[in-house]
Amino acid sequence: MADPNNNEAPNNVTMAPSDADAGEDSFRTISEAIPGLLWFCDTEGRCNYASPRCREYTGTDFIQARGRGGFNFAHPEDDARIQEAWTESIRTGRNHDTELRLRRHDGVYRWHRAYGIPERDDHKAVKRWVIVCIDIDEAKRVQQESADMRATLLKAKEELERTVTERTAQLQEVVEQLEAFAYSIAHDMRAPLRTMHQYADMVAADYAAHLPEAAHRYLRKITAASEKLDCLIREVLVYTRVSQGSMTLRPIDLDRLLAEVLIMFPQFSAPNIELDIRGPLHCVIGDETALTQVFSNLMTNAVKFMPAERKPKIKIWTEPRDEYMRIFIKDNGIGVPTRDRERIFQMFERLQPEAEYEGSGIGLTIVRRAVERMSGKIGVESTAGNGTIFWIELKQGDPC
Repeated sequence: MADPNNNEAPNNVTMAPSDADAGEDSFRTISEAIPGLLWFCDTEGRCNYASPRCREYTGTDFIQARGRGGFNFAHPEDDARIQEAWTESIRTGRNHDTELRLRRHDGVYRWHRAYGIPERDDHKAVKRWVIVCIDIDEAKRVQQESADMRATLLKAKEELERTVTERTAQLQEVVEQLEAFAYSIAHDMRAPLRTMHQYADMVAADYAAHLPEAAHRYLRKITAASEKLDCLIREVLVYTRVSQGSMTLRPIDLDRLLAEVLIMFPQFSAPNIELDIRGPLHCVIGDETALTQVFSNLMTNAVKFMPAERKPKIKIWTEPRDEYMRIFIKDNGIGVPTRDRERIFQMFERLQPEAEYEGSGIGLTIVRRAVERMSGKIGVESTAGNGTIFWIELKQGDPC
């Protein structure tokens, strides 16, 4: 039995740990559980405690250095910046938050984010600093790779834009040269053609009585050939203007436009043909010159590709399609075989013998190019022998 006057505890009794010891043990347990580097510094910024992870990471005891703790292992390029920021935090008592590279025990530097928080006493005075460093190397690597990728993409974009600008300028120059060349060639070619035609006419008129029938036949062939080539050159010039010329897209009243086309081309009116216009045709966004070319070419084809025994009938109407207006031009001509619906829009393509139906083979090419430049669409519905419906879609315009 223990002596009640003996202040020493019996040997078989364990004394309860003091609050300080319990707090210290809890603190050490917490510091070891933190997934990062942790150290304490006094009010002067000198390290007086470091968690076990600090030694594991650096291979050195922070406390023996009695310096700035983990900041002693900062990368040389980061050292001056960190020293300045840490000194300012010590002086002002404000939180420290910075990113730096810390040297590992094998000499490798890894990015960390350091948080320094002042612990204060009851009088709000700083009594020590708690610094926690979290490894952010992977995040920094991804961030750097992302930045490098953005820089690469930006450089590629700038190079692409520069290349496109250069190529566009070169292409524009080539187009202008080709356009000038086309006009020059057309002018130079048409002049001798007209001369050939005139001389053939003069020989036929002045020496008619002295020439055999074969000579007259040859002269007629020369005249016809020169007229055909002159027509072909004019069609090529029209295609060049439609393809490269400037266009002014604005609301166009189709009823007014078609009325003007009929005045310019009286062969499209009665009694030559039966024309059925289902008005109102409404307004579309287009270029007036190009639309005139479209109507005249399609109506010319409707009249031209017609059996000799059949009177041409043309029907024109429109139907709204969402924000577009579809224009229909229907005829009762020879039609187009299903397999050739795309072919008829190709330049110089002819489906019918020239002896039966004359033409340059460029008209529908001009029509499609004009529609495309007005941001529209064109199509055809037809079968051989049953007439043809050409349709054009252009954006609707405000009421004209």
